[in-house]
Amino acid sequence: MKIGDRIPDLKFKMKNYSEEKLKALKFHRVTETPEMFYCKFPIAKGESGKTLLTGRIVVSTLNGEVRCYLYGQNGDFYSAFFKQNANVDSYIYKINKLYIKEMEKYGIKEITNEKELE
Repeated sequence: MKIGDRIPDLKFKMKNYSEEKLKALKFHRVTETPEMFYCKFPIAKGESGKTLLTGRIVVSTLNGEVRCYLYGQNGDFYSAFFKQNANVDSYIYKINKLYIKEMEKYGIKEITNEKELE
């Protein structure tokens, strides 16, 4: 990962993605898609301790594929996380590092070649 990369554009996979493992890690089932589980976590907090940015990791129990989202304090997608904008790249890089640190806790790693997807 480098400055300018956007986590939603990268591919990630969880090593042990069984339903039992996800439940043990406090993931919640996605109601609309039962084979998907998610967890949410704060990425950035303000001086008052209020969460400003919230990450959401979604894992498929079919293949361990991971999707990543970032929301602002109003619950809207944090657009800079998804779209290139050179003005915020260094800030997004810092967010990405925090996000990846959280994913590592769950055994989620970036896929750098197609063989790792199998």
